[in-house]
Amino acid sequence: MAELSNLNYPTTQNQALYFVTKWSNHFCSTFLPEWMVQADRVYHHHTNTSQTYEELFATLAIYYIAIFVWTTLVDLFISRPLTLLACKISGKDTKNSKKIAWFMTHALFNMLVVVCSWDEALEVFISPMTKGFEPPRWWGSHPGALFGAIAIGAFHVHHFAFYTVSLEDVIHHLINAGLVVVIGALCPWGRFTALSNWAMCGIPGGLNYFALWAYKFGWMSRMAQKNFNRFLNICLRYPIQALVTYLLFIVVVDGSTVPEMHWLTAVTVAIGATLHTLNSLYYGDQVVGNYHVEAEATRKASKSPPTDRKKDDDKKGE
Repeated sequence: MAELSNLNYPTTQNQALYFVTKWSNHFCSTFLPEWMVQADRVYHHHTNTSQTYEELFATLAIYYIAIFVWTTLVDLFISRPLTLLACKISGKDTKNSKKIAWFMTHALFNMLVVVCSWDEALEVFISPMTKGFEPPRWWGSHPGALFGAIAIGAFHVHHFAFYTVSLEDVIHHLINAGLVVVIGALCPWGRFTALSNWAMCGIPGGLNYFALWAYKFGWMSRMAQKNFNRFLNICLRYPIQALVTYLLFIVVVDGSTVPEMHWLTAVTVAIGATLHTLNSLYYGDQVVGNYHVEAEATRKASKSPPTDRKKDDDKKGE
């Protein structure tokens, strides 16, 4: 078996990214040495450098598997114990603790995506014309954007593997956590992916899943959680993703820093950006509409005569 070269760990000051990527490399060097030999040839090159499918697949798979393992460990040894403890403190029945723990796992993962993508997302936000298509590295000073894209796919596979999912979840995972993630990892997005990760699986989602977890224990009211989620969607999630698509369009029109790509790759990039933006618009509309329906129902219930409310309560108790 060929020997692995000495990998250069991230030179960024992002210590969280340094720790996670170093652990992922060590984990896969131990359990997947043959794949590591293939991936080693990719680590020191820009993503727009021509590589064999075997080498590229090995690199994708290494982070994919490592994040899947990470997520499983966090779910089993952090989220579920914390949720059981919260159940005891709040007096809540523990039979749904596994489902509630998923909210905590999701929130912690969103935090990881934000931290690992932080440097590149800020660069794109501040200087999109010069930094937007500047190639990130698989391994080097700025692997955050690609790492985040791959991690999102692995995280949602964990959801499939360990939890019951609805038809809407299946569609969402296959399109936005499957197809779009593959497009984000394989196409020359540069560092735009990092800012998109902030919006789609970063700050808004992380805060909302923390709020959902707190709501399940009565530490936040139902309407407070829905109002908070409404704010996150209309002020952060959809606007940031729409901004990413707009900046991508402006940089492509300018053309000075756009990498050379096949016409089919360019179409795929456009499809990926469109699907992500439509996703943010769809769920934003769902959240805002749901909030107003609930708010109206609450308002009407508060104006009902006490006798009517008493009758309703009696019927529910039957």
